Amino acid sequence: EIGSEEIPAGYIVPALAQLKELAIKKFQQLRIEFQEFKTWGSPRRLTLYGVKLKEKQKDQFFEIIGPPRKVAFDKSGKLSRAGEGFLRRYSARPEEINIKDTGRGEYIYLLQKEKGKSTASLLPSLLPEFITSLSFPKSQRWGNSELRFARPIRWILALWGEECITFHLDHLVSGNRTYGYRFLFAEPFIISRPEDYERLLEEKLVIVNPQKRKDNIQHQIRQIARENNARLREDPELLETVTYLVEYPTAFCGRFPPEYLSLPREVLITAMREHQRYFSLEDEKGNLLPLFIGVKNGPPTHLDTIRAGNEQVL
Repeated sequence: EIGSEEIPAGYIVPALAQLKELAIKKFQQLRIEFQEFKTWGSPRRLTLYGVKLKEKQKDQFFEIIGPPRKVAFDKSGKLSRAGEGFLRRYSARPEEINIKDTGRGEYIYLLQKEKGKSTASLLPSLLPEFITSLSFPKSQRWGNSELRFARPIRWILALWGEECITFHLDHLVSGNRTYGYRFLFAEPFIISRPEDYERLLEEKLVIVNPQKRKDNIQHQIRQIARENNARLREDPELLETVTYLVEYPTAFCGRFPPEYLSLPREVLITAMREHQRYFSLEDEKGNLLPLFIGVKNGPPTHLDTIRAGNEQVL
């Protein structure tokens, strides 16, 4: 998990796609088998979750080509000095010799095995590469840091099972700590196992799975529409944007003076959608109602104050 200051909503989905693509490519190159990679994201975190990764690389076999057959053996079929020297160099026995036709003639060769390394030993060098390889429409440096990222990185969580993977990246050191909802859980907390990650974050008011957040928002805004005998103006693009603006969504309904309905419909929708990220409501005939639905980031507290503030801004 890469924990940062709030990343612009439009940056998150492309970054998660890059992260997944990088992981698949690198683990395949390293001969580490896996079932799948999941990516989750919110304004304050980009997360890569590997499922059923093998504990070590596959062993690799490769050929060491030696001298031509006619040089490696004398006329009686015994090893020549060149052949014996080749075996000594690689601490091999005569019975390990293979012969192949390379197209330029027959050559002797040895088949050597390179034992796979443990996955845990490769992660400290691999994970920083994932972070520094991500690109954004605009990146920044902060303080004395040479690292560039969409927004300042504040923490890095890295686990291999219950083992903490430690590496340094600029001024940061990875660990097993993360953060919950900013305004209620200021202190970090420990994730002991990847299996607990999603559940523990939700307990700290962070729904890290974006699909789950989107479904949650969709359910809430449709419920509010029903409660107001209204019809929700469906807007998949706005729903996608709002999903990546919040970590724990709470929808609320606000009003504006009905006299503003004399303005062109497009003006009202633009003011609500583009500037405030509000969803519009209509009557059964498709006429706009003097209502809007906003989505706050956080639990359903102080909603009257938040509603009044949003109504004033609109």
